[in-house]
Amino acid sequence: MLAEDFEKQSGISVRIRNGESPALAAQLVAEGAASPADVYFTENSPELILLEEKGLLTKVDASTLAVVPSRYNSPTGVWWPSPRVKTYSRIS
Repeated sequence: MLAEDFEKQSGISVRIRNGESPALAAQLVAEGAASPADVYFTENSPELILLEEKGLLTKVDASTLAVVPSRYNSPTGVWWPSPRVKTYSRIS
């Protein structure tokens, strides 16, 4: 699993929230800048667009965005599709 590999490599403990994408996105919006979330994984772009519009996502490094064709990335560079998961974004 991605989180387990990350924990082994970084030594950082990961806490995962599971649920439906709209509910998780709504929770992030409600928490705002106080959210403990660092990463948001989803299969659905509407929730990413909502989080982007609310200013809750941060820019993804350009070298990461370059992994896939730009037509699949967010126009503002705050999310990108990943081959291991459907979509990834870093929470600001």
